Amino acid sequence: MLDKLLKAKHWQLFIIVVGVPVIAQSIFMATVFSQISAHNPPNPFALFSIMPWMFVFYLISMLVLFGWFYAIVIKMDARIPAELKLNMRRFKIFFFIPLIYFAIIFSILIFVMTNIETMRPPENIGFIVSMVFLIIPVHLFSIFCIGHTFYCVGKSIKLAEVQRAVKFEDFVGEFFLAWFYLVGFWILQPRLNKLANEESKPEIIYKNNSDII
Repeated sequence: MLDKLLKAKHWQLFIIVVGVPVIAQSIFMATVFSQISAHNPPNPFALFSIMPWMFVFYLISMLVLFGWFYAIVIKMDARIPAELKLNMRRFKIFFFIPLIYFAIIFSILIFVMTNIETMRPPENIGFIVSMVFLIIPVHLFSIFCIGHTFYCVGKSIKLAEVQRAVKFEDFVGEFFLAWFYLVGFWILQPRLNKLANEESKPEIIYKNNSDII
């Protein structure tokens, strides 16, 4: 699966990660307008009932994007000299923290949207305030973890290409291309295709100038 993500064409990744949410958003907006025109007054609960499907499309997009990030770091690690390898344990911890956080948020949103018609607001306002103050630091830490993933992606690509120690200024371009992946797909993926194809080529051993085994 990781190899397929690295060997995929840039336009394929762009369609899945960007095109799918755009299509989902278009379908949602079309449904909103149809619901408004079909009900007078409009039924807001009917709109909430279709929102979980939109979250599913966004979830697919996010999983492919983060799978691409993960594939880059994991597969490039095999091409990096042992003394230059990244701390993979730290990378994996910081990588999965935002995924777990977003999975919980998506689950809560889907539950609320599918049960909003029968739900009642909590009577204890202190509970809401405490949840907000709990979510804010977790959200900020998740953003930091995503930034760390961009850092590892950029550094892994550069290390795999140059095979020597690098500083941040050496891979700052790759860092920002991972961050702004809408552009990064078109620039980074051809380079990753090349690295992945080189890795998959069988080793050729020359016995002499005329014989090849």
